[in-house]
Amino acid sequence: MTSEHSTAPHPPTSADAPLEMSVETVRCDATHALVRVAGELRLATSAPLLAVLRSHHRTGRRFVRLDVSRVTHVDDAALPDIVRVHQDLLATRGTLVVTGVRSAVARALRRTGLDEVLFVGGARADGDTPDGFELRDVLALAAR
Repeated sequence: MTSEHSTAPHPPTSADAPLEMSVETVRCDATHALVRVAGELRLATSAPLLAVLRSHHRTGRRFVRLDVSRVTHVDDAALPDIVRVHQDLLATRGTLVVTGVRSAVARALRRTGLDEVLFVGGARADGDTPDGFELRDVLALAAR
């Protein structure tokens, strides 16, 4: 089991508080990896996430779960690179499954149509759904 952690600063907001995104490989073996991302997923902060995902793919881990349960904001411009990793994994008979989808992520996926492209798992990284909600309920709430 290995762990990788990276934090990418984002330009300060009007409140002068730096925005950050962190990436951690929670666990992995020869063919599987669970990667957790937290914070604001923006084009300016997405490079560490993409580097970790691509590194797993290059080292033969074809089955990747991306836990986004701690993502607080998604910039639509950060998503196409994730789709490319997804396509690369599919081309090698692997999968990228996005788990932990909360409303901010669900809205971005729906707005960009990527909820129909990416494999989206349950509302939490462990596959359970909070308070009996199903993914379709989370997506329906996000659409409002």
